[in-house]
Amino acid sequence: MSTSNTISLQLDHSGAIFPEPEPGRPVLIAFADDPQVLDALGEAIGGDLELIVAPSQERFADQILANPARLVLLDCAATGLVLNSLITNLHARFPDLTVVVSGTGRDQAQVASQLETGEVFRFVNKPVSAQRLRMVVDAALRQVATPAPTTLDAPSPPPARPGLRLLLVALAVLALLSGGYFWWSQLRGAGS
Repeated sequence: MSTSNTISLQLDHSGAIFPEPEPGRPVLIAFADDPQVLDALGEAIGGDLELIVAPSQERFADQILANPARLVLLDCAATGLVLNSLITNLHARFPDLTVVVSGTGRDQAQVASQLETGEVFRFVNKPVSAQRLRMVVDAALRQVATPAPTTLDAPSPPPARPGLRLLLVALAVLALLSGGYFWWSQLRGAGS
């Protein structure tokens, strides 16, 4: 892919169009067939990413398996009625995949629960502007570059200090003893 806004393409043996891969560059796989979305996406990413446009669900799956993409764009018009199950399956199989969805307000309502759970990173309303898409792609790339901490990466609690624990136990025992003595002295005084 050149560094200009043009996307270099090649045809595979089935006639599907895919870009020529450049090793070491981030890859965005788009399952979209809306020319307006594809034009805005091409303008938004410029030469920063490899853009692979998958024209069908089968090709989309092939491209995810064949490329080290961690960022995908799903256009609701291209995915049709399988959008929710497609997102759920993607998230189950590739939990570190960042999913951006484009569509109408009705489509946004369809994926609202997946936006809340984080299965969908962002929703971009149509008509898509290159500037808005650029901001979403930049945010998604930052998320891809900063993986969520695992349990091994999570900070551990500070080590317990045995002296402090012993002091707290001693204070608790002292409080109980003084309270018991006070109660005992009150009973003794009331009985005399």
